[in-house]
Amino acid sequence: MTAVATAEALNGLSGLDVRLRWPNDLYTGGLKLGGILCEGSFRGSQPENFVAGIGINVNQQLANLPAEVRRRAVGLSEHGLDERDIAAHIVSRLESWWQMRDPSRIVFRFRELAEGDENRRVRVQPRAGDAFEASTRGIAADGGLAIRLDDDTERILYSEDVIHLLESDDH
Repeated sequence: MTAVATAEALNGLSGLDVRLRWPNDLYTGGLKLGGILCEGSFRGSQPENFVAGIGINVNQQLANLPAEVRRRAVGLSEHGLDERDIAAHIVSRLESWWQMRDPSRIVFRFRELAEGDENRRVRVQPRAGDAFEASTRGIAADGGLAIRLDDDTERILYSEDVIHLLESDDH
């Protein structure tokens, strides 16, 4: 929900085509614009507390960053957007999605905004076990990432199970 709301807000404000990459990245033009980290706690099966951190390259001067970062990142500094306007639009979109409370619509919208989540060769570093390579199959109905292993078995990955998900060419 946070990723969808953030992408929608940035699309509306900037005129850019902001896309999502599972599980938590914001991209435009194939370059990383930001990311989202969410943490939560449950009491039994009931949600108790949640925190969402949204990081967007708003005022960074990319020329001052290392070449490796400049090659993969983009910022909003040339669009003249005020960070308060960005924050207000994100909160407004979050509120709209929160009021709907419809997980299937959120996943549907995530799929519409997804970039590179199908037929992408990735290297997965799970929290437990050895790294492996797979091909992405798209976003599953529950929001996980569907993958196909080299032996043609299919699995669904969840963000809590993965430390790194890198394009196979990046390792």
